[in-house]
Amino acid sequence: MKKFYGTFGLGHKEQGFIQPIIATDESEAHKLMFEKYGPKFAFIYDEEQFQQELEDGFHTDKEHFKPLIQEVT
Repeated sequence: MKKFYGTFGLGHKEQGFIQPIIATDESEAHKLMFEKYGPKFAFIYDEEQFQQELEDGFHTDKEHFKPLIQEVT
């Protein structure tokens, strides 16, 4: 399982938050975000991409939700 981070676009009621996601791959992370929020989220980052976003000064002021976790059967 890998960790991903979902962000929300301007005007979305969740725009001040980050949604951590634990999933097998980016496709599954997208599915979890879509199931929870519909098509209104902005981006999904893997851990390395999200770390770069933080180093570039983005998302540093946002709260993190409780992670969405993919159920693996």
